[in-house]
Amino acid sequence: MKELKNSILNIAKSTGANKSKVPTEVLSELLYYRLVIARLGEEDNNAWWESNVLSEVGRRNVNRFLPNTFAKQRYDMARKIIYTKETRSIDNRKFLSIYNFSYKFESEVFKPFVDEMAISEEWPTILSILENIKSVKFSSPWVREYFDMDKLPSVNLKDTTTVEVGSIHENFYNEYSEFITVIKGLLSIYDCCTFGKLIIPYYTRKVAI
Repeated sequence: MKELKNSILNIAKSTGANKSKVPTEVLSELLYYRLVIARLGEEDNNAWWESNVLSEVGRRNVNRFLPNTFAKQRYDMARKIIYTKETRSIDNRKFLSIYNFSYKFESEVFKPFVDEMAISEEWPTILSILENIKSVKFSSPWVREYFDMDKLPSVNLKDTTTVEVGSIHENFYNEYSEFITVIKGLLSIYDCCTFGKLIIPYYTRKVAI
């Protein structure tokens, strides 16, 4: 997975995909986690959401209808499926999750970034790597080993389907150190997700003063 993470960052830098003031390392790493977790949650892996968009089966089935645009749309389609599940599960409308950093961020920063990445010559290679993540099913904590992380926040979960990790300011992503702290908080909950059992982590958005 480290190779995939580095590849996404290299493509972002070589193509100049980031036109915003947000650090390229933040956008690249966020795309990495979003893509991999989306793929791990598909039906041929851990069945966290009804999706096969990033799988080989999904490519073969949908590509027949969208042969010219499917490669470019795959991330957007996968995110929409997950974000819809999040909004249906989380009562608080002002939430920030791994797939939702606020409307402004998603529309003005991240979507333009992904659009630029998706027209690069290297994008099909990224999708191919994701397709090859298959038959991966978790039965115990997995994030630290899978993402090569030495430490995660400790959590004590009861029988729940959503978890409020904490509260954060909307522009936390402007600093890499704050971004990675938030990501680790979210991943500490995904670490407890197993085959067929999804727990959705989220932060509430602090009111700007």
